Amino acid sequence: MGQDLSQFKALRDGIRDNDEDLLEIDLTGKNVGDSKAVKLAQALRHNDVAEKLILKECDISHVGITHLCDTLCSVLITTNIRVLVLDNNPKIGSEGGRLIGDMLKNNSHLEELSLNACGLGDLGLVGIAFALHDNLSLTLLELGSNGLKDEAAEHIAAMLKENTKLEGLSLFQNLIT
Repeated sequence: MGQDLSQFKALRDGIRDNDEDLLEIDLTGKNVGDSKAVKLAQALRHNDVAEKLILKECDISHVGITHLCDTLCSVLITTNIRVLVLDNNPKIGSEGGRLIGDMLKNNSHLEELSLNACGLGDLGLVGIAFALHDNLSLTLLELGSNGLKDEAAEHIAAMLKENTKLEGLSLFQNLIT
């Protein structure tokens, strides 16, 4: 545990200091949780180097997502995160989906977003779908295993009629008929 904490602090410091070797930040399977997600978001506010942030299976909920989204959508902060992977964080839930949707309304850099198995449900997807009506940067969206039903599919279909930038959409293992 102590070694993990010191490694996280070193990584956080490298992110904050714009370490050129940190183009990709991959914390897959690490016990990031919400408290470290907040610290990570704070460090990213000072970073314009990292392009890919992978937080798969990191035990992050909508609380940690709040801070990450604030960083990624702030007009006062320039981040170069182009790829965000949040797969297998089921505590993100519908509230986190709403927050991610709000972030997508104001983010013009993010190109790929993976939210497989994040517990979004139909409610969480609605905010994301509405945001993507006008988003011109996202080209790939993965939403597999989120318990999405026909209501979500209707919102996705409406978004796809207006969004000309999205090139890839994954909806595997959902409940759409």
